[in-house]
Amino acid sequence: MAVSLALPSPGLNFLVYYLGQAQGLYAAEGVDLDLQVLPANTGIAALLAGQLDFTAAAGSAARATATGSPLHVVMGLIDQSDLSLLVAPEIGSVPDLRDKTIAITSVAGTPIQIGRRVVQAAGLNPDADVAFVQTQTPPQTFAALTAGGVLAAVLSPPFVGMAERAGFRVIARGRDFVRSTQGGLATTDDRIAGEREKVARTIRGSLRSIAYTLDHEDETVAFMANKWEMDPADARLTYRELSEGIVRDGQTALDVIEGELQLAGVDATGAQVVDYSILQAVLQEPAFRNTCAATASGLPRGCRTS
Repeated sequence: MAVSLALPSPGLNFLVYYLGQAQGLYAAEGVDLDLQVLPANTGIAALLAGQLDFTAAAGSAARATATGSPLHVVMGLIDQSDLSLLVAPEIGSVPDLRDKTIAITSVAGTPIQIGRRVVQAAGLNPDADVAFVQTQTPPQTFAALTAGGVLAAVLSPPFVGMAERAGFRVIARGRDFVRSTQGGLATTDDRIAGEREKVARTIRGSLRSIAYTLDHEDETVAFMANKWEMDPADARLTYRELSEGIVRDGQTALDVIEGELQLAGVDATGAQVVDYSILQAVLQEPAFRNTCAATASGLPRGCRTS
């Protein structure tokens, strides 16, 4: 069964899909997965036009649903921001950033929201006490920090680990300041109603891919290092950072999704933009029934307590 999935970038947030495709985990569910990298809005437009089966731009899809588009998020993947604020060694605490410049990739998205909230929490005025400079891309943000052009930057993996290895320090993590959902699956209401087996097979393959990612660190790190041409040590640091946000059963909490909507200024509830009915049915199947069942050592990695 051919299944097309749009990824908003070829980045590490979508590791699970690349790894599942490479390991044959989707094929095991009868899915011939075609991964296409398209900007979030382009992917959603193609999805609505019937040219794609799914988008992994879950946050953007949720916002589109809230404003009337006939689609829903059917599965989550990552339930926290992977962005961090890193600083040069001479910066001891956030207040030391007064009159300093912070590099970010976008002045309109999550990076600046995190930057503003971090400095506000430290008692600084984000409009007067610090300056934000937009660098357009994560590599450029990383270069600005490591070349000494700025003393602080908001970075995502793999650049967080690379900066740490270069002597910079994480002073704040985005997940402590904003609620965010990334990388889940969204599709049209017509497909949810009329192609439930396609949706179910894709969800099964994704659940297998998530489990493999969380349970096979060494193999996943080796895959990351090869695909993204990373130093193995950077790949391991990045894996450990990224894996903390992966939701094993795909059921990203509705309040997290609501937080994403609120961050974008959208007034809607999680229940209005999510349809987990097929996911929940799959999780009742024998192969997936124990996905988040407690063992003697506690909950499996990636399972949430509520």
